[in-house]
Amino acid sequence: MNNSVLNLDVLHVIMAYATRDTVSKLMRTCHILNREGGQYLLARRVTLCTETGAVSFLSFLFERDNYSESSNRMRWVRSLALALGSAPPTESIIPGAIHSILTTLSLYALNFAYLSIHNAEELFALDPSDNIPSAISRVRTLCTLSIDKGGRLALRMLGRLQSCLQRTQVLMQSAAVGLDLAGSKCLAIRELHIGDIDPPVVRDQIDASLTFEPLDVFDLVSRTAPNMVGIDQQCLDNVVWSPRTRISIHKVCGPIKALGKLGLDCRTDFLDAWECLAGWDDDMEDMLEALLMDTRPVHLTLLINDMALFLSEDFRELCLLEPMQHLESFHLFIELHPYEYRMLNMAPILEAICEGVRAMTPLCAFKLTVSWFPLCAFSDSHPLDDDSAEFDTARTSWDGYQAPESFRQFAVQDFFVSWDPNAVVDHLLGASGRLAAVHVTVNGPSPEYGAAVERGSYEKFGD
Repeated sequence: MNNSVLNLDVLHVIMAYATRDTVSKLMRTCHILNREGGQYLLARRVTLCTETGAVSFLSFLFERDNYSESSNRMRWVRSLALALGSAPPTESIIPGAIHSILTTLSLYALNFAYLSIHNAEELFALDPSDNIPSAISRVRTLCTLSIDKGGRLALRMLGRLQSCLQRTQVLMQSAAVGLDLAGSKCLAIRELHIGDIDPPVVRDQIDASLTFEPLDVFDLVSRTAPNMVGIDQQCLDNVVWSPRTRISIHKVCGPIKALGKLGLDCRTDFLDAWECLAGWDDDMEDMLEALLMDTRPVHLTLLINDMALFLSEDFRELCLLEPMQHLESFHLFIELHPYEYRMLNMAPILEAICEGVRAMTPLCAFKLTVSWFPLCAFSDSHPLDDDSAEFDTARTSWDGYQAPESFRQFAVQDFFVSWDPNAVVDHLLGASGRLAAVHVTVNGPSPEYGAAVERGSYEKFGD
């Protein structure tokens, strides 16, 4: 065997496991390694964080204006992340460098499949001539596109994409995004995260977003319409009802009241909903019922931190709702606040949960997760003041359900030290004849307060 061939094979192995810095140094030693090292230097995602990095990468692609070497390097570019932080000065050469990189990749990088853009709207706004979004839209090889902190310019770009995307992740953060949704032709949005914006108030705008491929996640956090009248009106304005929007969204995720504003009227497989910070009330129950009726999920994850829901008939009544009777799996996630630890009796809460599960006769799988944290972690921001209004409100809400006086000091801690999680699982299994899987998990401050008991495969029914 030729020694030079053998040595090159060995160097290929070395470069495959070496750091980028090491590969770069090896490439400077001779012409052969300079050519062969490109595939290892570009094998992992290229992340451009600075103006210098962008210019350096552009120079690397155009090696000494050698077309053969440049085309060889560009065929190894598979993944690129633009993470340039907050907007640089307007005189920055970043727009020109990024435009040149993307234009070059669109022409010659035939394996360029992944692009991630952080602070997209700020980056696009640096270039008044719209060159960067235009260059991205001309790329035909992208399979995955991830956009963080996009807005109008990002949505406009999505409408011009020429790539046959398989997956798109979009985080929109702009007060005016809703104005552009109707005009977009985002044919491959699979994940859409919306934060810090008002939901669109024109039916056709949401209608437009739902005629594309099913959204994997639709996450809305809105700061508007604080009262139920405003929420109900936005819900009515946003109701999606037409034959072409009768499709299924794989997963819907968000706060109950925010999701209620969307007025979704299309099927979803998975619904992840959580209680708003104001606590549980009748309005929230009504909104959850409406959301369940409209989306008809088969898998529900519900996060609750207001324990008063379980210390009355409210939880059982919630489980008796007609759409709850169609669930195959139900993941109940309850989160305890520090001020609850000294007074809360967990026994009636667990019993109320069992009664709720008993009311859901078709349910096949149930998961209960209880999360609580050490008191010391909240000693500064959440002092345990018995005279505080928060403590008094909780005590009033839970009248008759408090732990006995002798156990008040460490009621929750003592409960999770001495309880039998297997007995709770047995009780839940006995509550419903159809349950094929029951998982109970407690995430406590230390192992002695935690537990994990699994009977059956919950993943068979839900995520």
